Amino acid sequence: MPDAQADLAQGLLGAGTPLARAIVQQAAGTTVPYAVGDMVAVRILHVEAGADLPEADVERRREMLRQAVARAEATNDAIFALAAGSKWGDYDPGKIEAAGLGTDSGASDT
Repeated sequence: MPDAQADLAQGLLGAGTPLARAIVQQAAGTTVPYAVGDMVAVRILHVEAGADLPEADVERRREMLRQAVARAEATNDAIFALAAGSKWGDYDPGKIEAAGLGTDSGASDT
């Protein structure tokens, strides 16, 4: 299946993925080397021809993905906005200097 139409959750593996490249044109029952993480091989249990997906389904999934990305970005923005002034104690260096806390008040000129 073309990568643009892939959806692993629906059992639709994109042709350009490492797993697809490893198992392409292999028969059911074949064990194929596939070193990813702690896996060393995959065994092909069943092979069947895929049905063509209607273009509307592809567009629907793309829109769902776009919406999910937009929600994730909005969440990241909200988290950043809530934390922006709190990481370092939210201080104003000008106020510290005006209070005389930013100078060496313990030094003497003698």
